[in-house]
Amino acid sequence: MKKMEKLHCKSKLSIMALILMLAIYPIFLAFPIVSAHEPAWTIPTFSYIDVSPNPVGVNQEMFVVMWIHPNPPTAVGNGGDRWRDMTLKVTAPDGGVENFGPWYSDSTGTKYILYTPTQVGEYTFEMNYPGQVLGWYGPTGLPPGDPSYLVGRGQDVFLNDTYLGSSASTTLTVQTDPVEKLPQYPLPTEYWTRPIEGQNTEWASIASHWLAGSYIIGNYQPDGSAPNTPHILWTKPLEFGGIVGGGFDIPATGFYSGGSYEGRLGRTGPPIIMAGRLYFEMPLDHSAAGGGYVCVDLKTGEELWSRDDISPSFGQLYNYESMNQHGVTGGLLWATSGTTWIGIDGFTGKNVYNFTGVPRGSTVYEYSYGEIEIYVLDYAERRLALWSSAATNSSNIVGAPGISSSGYQYRPMGREIDVSGSNQYLWNASIPDLPGDANPSILRVIPGDLIFGTSTSWPNFRQSGTPDPYTLWAINLDESRGEIGELLWLKDYAAPDGYLTVRVSATHVDPENRVFMMADDETFMWRGYSLDTGELVWGPVGDDDFQAYQYFGSVMYRQQTGYVAYGKIFTQGYGGEVHCYDTETGTMVWEYNDTVSGLENNWGDYPTFIGTIADGKVYTYNHEHSPNYPLYKGNSIRCIDASNGNEIWKLMGWAEKTIVADGCLVFYNYYDNQLYVIGKGSSQTTLAVPQTGTTTESSVMITGSVIDTAAGTAQNEQESRFPNGVPAMSDGSMSDWMEYVYMQKPIPGDAQGVTVKLTALDTNGGTHDIGYTTTDLNGKFGISWTAPAEGEYQIIASFEGSESYWPSYDTGYLVVDPAPVPAETDLTGLEESVNNVEGSVSSQMTYILATLVVSLLALLVAVFLLLKSRK
Repeated sequence: MKKMEKLHCKSKLSIMALILMLAIYPIFLAFPIVSAHEPAWTIPTFSYIDVSPNPVGVNQEMFVVMWIHPNPPTAVGNGGDRWRDMTLKVTAPDGGVENFGPWYSDSTGTKYILYTPTQVGEYTFEMNYPGQVLGWYGPTGLPPGDPSYLVGRGQDVFLNDTYLGSSASTTLTVQTDPVEKLPQYPLPTEYWTRPIEGQNTEWASIASHWLAGSYIIGNYQPDGSAPNTPHILWTKPLEFGGIVGGGFDIPATGFYSGGSYEGRLGRTGPPIIMAGRLYFEMPLDHSAAGGGYVCVDLKTGEELWSRDDISPSFGQLYNYESMNQHGVTGGLLWATSGTTWIGIDGFTGKNVYNFTGVPRGSTVYEYSYGEIEIYVLDYAERRLALWSSAATNSSNIVGAPGISSSGYQYRPMGREIDVSGSNQYLWNASIPDLPGDANPSILRVIPGDLIFGTSTSWPNFRQSGTPDPYTLWAINLDESRGEIGELLWLKDYAAPDGYLTVRVSATHVDPENRVFMMADDETFMWRGYSLDTGELVWGPVGDDDFQAYQYFGSVMYRQQTGYVAYGKIFTQGYGGEVHCYDTETGTMVWEYNDTVSGLENNWGDYPTFIGTIADGKVYTYNHEHSPNYPLYKGNSIRCIDASNGNEIWKLMGWAEKTIVADGCLVFYNYYDNQLYVIGKGSSQTTLAVPQTGTTTESSVMITGSVIDTAAGTAQNEQESRFPNGVPAMSDGSMSDWMEYVYMQKPIPGDAQGVTVKLTALDTNGGTHDIGYTTTDLNGKFGISWTAPAEGEYQIIASFEGSESYWPSYDTGYLVVDPAPVPAETDLTGLEESVNNVEGSVSSQMTYILATLVVSLLALLVAVFLLLKSRK
């Protein structure tokens, strides 16, 4: 981080110096444009000094910037005079003195240093310039100015003139408390796309590119993030695909996908991801190319441009740094043809410039600044040379080679540039004899360290046996260790007994643990050797119960194949197994074999190959050479934890390659001949809150939804099938759900939705947790709630995001009325009614009693008469 901060500071100071130079330059125009004169002039100077920040905290680094007016008039780019013998005196609060210098200025008359005060109090800074007589020459190590250039600017008039000395001083207040820097902006917590705003410097850790060529070694992506779930962002048909239909003799045959020899997505021009854009060849008929070269947005699939006449081999992001220019100069796609490179602007697809005379050799992508470097081995002359695409001030790539300011500006636009000259070579060194049964060849270059090579004619993939002996060697590239080109070691190895076939590969080298590895075709056994000595370090090691089909270690050939990352080598094969060995010890760390295919194919397992290693994960795919149609079922993309071999996720798909950048994984699916992009997508949360009829004694049903808003959900099929949006699902259900949404598989009835948190905020600032709920298969949710008090509430529905989706939320508003209270009733009328009823009841009772008495008397009379008649 400090290094980056210093670079930024240098950039700011360079800009400031340039402004000063531009402000000063009009003064020179006032002088007559004549040759050097007699007598020489005496010209005053003015010194300036600034310290910042001021005040500053004790033990906190700060800037001291000094400059002199005018700037050195004979200074041209990197040549000519500089103000010499500038000094600085620093007096601390306790009276202690530090002296710095003498220095010479830059071409603008400026000098700066970083200083760290160690005492609280007031510091004094005094700069002094003693004066000088001007000539053509700069200080030792700098070339003279160009007289013709100076005369053309009228600046030779100052030759032999005396510039008088000057001085300046300032004070610095140092306090106990440090001065706080502006805080770093955090990593994104919401969906993001490129461009990444320039102040979000921390985001560089999650951003990445896949530039193909020598940028990617052994399928290892060293930068950025990679997907933790199989959430699909979008798909794109590249040709007719899937089931054909109709009355063919072979039922359910499919459209050809190039699986026999042509392949797709990289067999000709490799796919490239650069600055959030995906570049690839479109297939045509049986061929992997011919349908055009396309640039699409990585996150959305939107086509940005296309051409029919290019097929780039790799990309480049060159960070040109000089005193006159800083930053990556666009993004290039290079289409190569022999010794000619055609540069294409990645943003527009337009040709920008060409290189001619590019040498052949071992190409390396230099990560520090993005140069393409080629190590040219001329064994007949015993020479090793390093060619670079870098724009040095002597190269033809800059505005004008030389010491002028144009020599420090990247200006190749619109030109055809011959890069075959010595000015494009960084060094040319002698090398020793490298004897063997064949001319030496480079296996792997580790820049700034060593070249690992061989002098043996190795058997091809059809041949068996090992040359006896076979020869390997290493040549030095580290100047601190010795001369470049010096032999580090050369060893002849005896061929193994039993006519075994030993393989050595560029991808079987681990610079981290200083080991290269070799394996036997027939036994699947691995051995590790020291990069520094060539001696055996460990092995042979292997799997005791290996699956026999592991014999075929690549899609097309029999050989053991592995890829190195994180101090481990990961191996693959038709047996469906992935093995992980520690490259330092040879210990098998883990074995993955969860690819049983049952009756689907003759392998018994799904042949498994490593597509990409990125972000602590190993992404594999299932494939075979010349598959029959209809394609057998069950091939998948898998994500495996690189540290322990645990499967993180699996998604249906028949791929032959995967690439990863900017958190996205790309593959071409043979099952439907579509391009798939997997990554973390955006989401949308909606909320519905009743607007009337809510009281403190009644509950309210709050409803809403969470839907997937990735670009693919707006595709014709998905939009038609899901008119209300594609529901968002949990990470654990993502595989089945994506296969349902994008691959026409049955709906997974047990799929789980996402969790939504609901919160209410009252007008007093109080927070009320309503609770959590989970969306259903339609993406809907609902939760009932009774407000604790009357008033207005803001309701917030929050989907906090997952590994598949970025978070989203929505708000609604609820008014809660008090519960109804029964109204008071006038009882006067009721009392009168009661009295009237009572009076009426009383009269009726009297009548009833009288009737009963009469009836009873009549009954008694009847009884008496009956008894009397019986006597």
